[in-house]
Amino acid sequence: MTAYRLIAEARTDLDVEAAVKWYENSQRVVDLRTHTPYLLIPESKLVCMAAYAPHLTLRDARQRYFEHAGFGDGGYNDKWVRLKAGPLTLRFPNTKARLRAVKLHDLHHVLSEYDTSWSGEAEIGAWEIAAGCGRHYAAWLLNLGAIAVGLFVAPRAMYAAFLRGRKATNLYGGEFAEALLERTVGEQRAALGLNSMVRPTTWGDRVAFVGWTIVSVAWSLLPFVATTWLVLAAIRWLG
Repeated sequence: MTAYRLIAEARTDLDVEAAVKWYENSQRVVDLRTHTPYLLIPESKLVCMAAYAPHLTLRDARQRYFEHAGFGDGGYNDKWVRLKAGPLTLRFPNTKARLRAVKLHDLHHVLSEYDTSWSGEAEIGAWEIAAGCGRHYAAWLLNLGAIAVGLFVAPRAMYAAFLRGRKATNLYGGEFAEALLERTVGEQRAALGLNSMVRPTTWGDRVAFVGWTIVSVAWSLLPFVATTWLVLAAIRWLG
């Protein structure tokens, strides 16, 4: 018997029954009324997946998310952020701007149920960009990098997440507060429109996605372009 689990993937021209058949090879289906995505997995593997029931408080759900992702207490007090890339572990400063955004970003993982894999981070990055990151500038920049990665590891799933974000809101319109953690997952999902019926995909949605992917690639290439320019300028000056 097969169990259902959230992941992002969508085809807006198919009904739910047809979507099941379409995605049976990849083991993915989606509720096309809400763009709520599902992954078909064996029940024997279900214990490995994270899920956040509507009745849970965001505090309890966030703790489950930390445990499932191996984040301990969340790492909010750490001076450095560690990012595993295959056999490599990259480190970068845990700045105040990042910390301000990541406290909301972690709750977004709970509410959207995108995981912390490379594809999951690409999905939530696209979802957050589409819904807007407000004055959380660190979120804008980090999400642009996630979208660039998503173009290689999960482009279709990322596109579906972007469409989902275009039709919802997120927590970046405000600031993190401890009181927020007392709300239930279900209440907050409803407040953000994550359970709402969605309108069909428009050309505006498609153009926005293309535009943001172009910006994300340009942003990701900027360090390499700048480094190359500096090297060439140094060579010319030394020569």
